[in-house]
Amino acid sequence: MQRFILFPSALMALVAATISLHAATGEPSEPTDSSRGPAPDSSQRDTGSQGYEFAAPASTNADLIYRVDRTTGEVGACRFSPNGPTIGSTLCFPAGEGAGPQPESDYGLLSSNLATANGILRVDRNTGGISACYVLNERVVCTAPR
Repeated sequence: MQRFILFPSALMALVAATISLHAATGEPSEPTDSSRGPAPDSSQRDTGSQGYEFAAPASTNADLIYRVDRTTGEVGACRFSPNGPTIGSTLCFPAGEGAGPQPESDYGLLSSNLATANGILRVDRNTGGISACYVLNERVVCTAPR
């Protein structure tokens, strides 16, 4: 029973000491993360890229995931293969016809509602354009946007 009473007392003492320290030094109470490394210099600043978006097709038996560069609309895909030296490997398919860089915009991916579909839809959030994308001959291909 005493251990239970001592633990909350010790915890409250630590909290009180931390609050007092921050109040006395004026330091922010937000923790810092030194694992992120130093702040980026001007050569590493954001170049306008919005990064990537990822989505899986609706098919329940496909071990495939698509990615789209949110700024350029370039689409690629990767699939897990149990064949490999130890635990398998990841096979990635580069952009082929129609899946390469598009005019700069805001792109995303959507799955269809068709449970057997292995493809994905690339959408342009600014223009409303939609392309169907799928893997063909070890490349990702996309239809022209409509």
